[in-house]
Amino acid sequence: MKRTKLHHALSLLVLTGLGGAWGGPELAAQPAIAVTGHAGTRQQVDVQTRAISRQHDRQLARFEDAVCISVSGLEGPYNEVAVRRIASDARDAGLHVDKAGCHPNIVIVIAKDARKELERLSHDDGAARSLGMEVKDLVRLADTPGPAYVATITAMRGKDGAQPHVGTLTRKDETELIGHDVSIIDQPARYDITAVLMVLESSATLGKTLQQIADYAAFRTLSDLNGDATETIVPSILTLFRDKAPAQGLTDYDRAYLAGLYRGSSAMTANARVEEITSAFMRGAGK
Repeated sequence: MKRTKLHHALSLLVLTGLGGAWGGPELAAQPAIAVTGHAGTRQQVDVQTRAISRQHDRQLARFEDAVCISVSGLEGPYNEVAVRRIASDARDAGLHVDKAGCHPNIVIVIAKDARKELERLSHDDGAARSLGMEVKDLVRLADTPGPAYVATITAMRGKDGAQPHVGTLTRKDETELIGHDVSIIDQPARYDITAVLMVLESSATLGKTLQQIADYAAFRTLSDLNGDATETIVPSILTLFRDKAPAQGLTDYDRAYLAGLYRGSSAMTANARVEEITSAFMRGAGK
């Protein structure tokens, strides 16, 4: 992984706070530790990928439209620094990042009390609607384990991106999709991620670098993962809030996961997608 000036700066910024409130990031005393952790057999990668991935009708969802990222809750310029890091991770995975001034479809909020923030959003019907969510989704999200609360909104589309419609062929009040070029690898439909909301407890970020927080947010929002799947065999940024010595950023596995997720047909079956991710890791595509 190339070490850019932004990467180096992010790896040195440590988030600190007093009494649970945000303080200014400061320089860490020790140099950044390089992101490592390529060890893992094909079977281990396959098992882990299936465990952490949420399936939709035997498919893995991904963004098809350009991503537009919003980060709030950090001090000074660091919201924008985090946005740039997540955008860089997205581009590395092959996603298009929308231009400045776009309407966010990835919203990341760092909050002193994440559940209270979700409650506040649940009373703001406009905020929920802007992400394609219902108020009940936010209420349900607040009941899940923290410190990261992530809601991923997905929509079924035709393989070519066509919107489903109420039946005309069957003449029934049912949703229909007309499939073309169906195969054992590709399904007639696909599942697109349309929006993601992530609310993170600020107390959990204390002692973590801005790079760690941004890369964790990138992995959680650019893919649709099982929120409670933090037990990993192959090193991953997913264990950031559990391990005493977590990864310093996206690991080889994390980058291979995103590379494999966004490579090839959007209508690929889950089995084929897992194989794509596993092969990407074994080839070293995550480096």
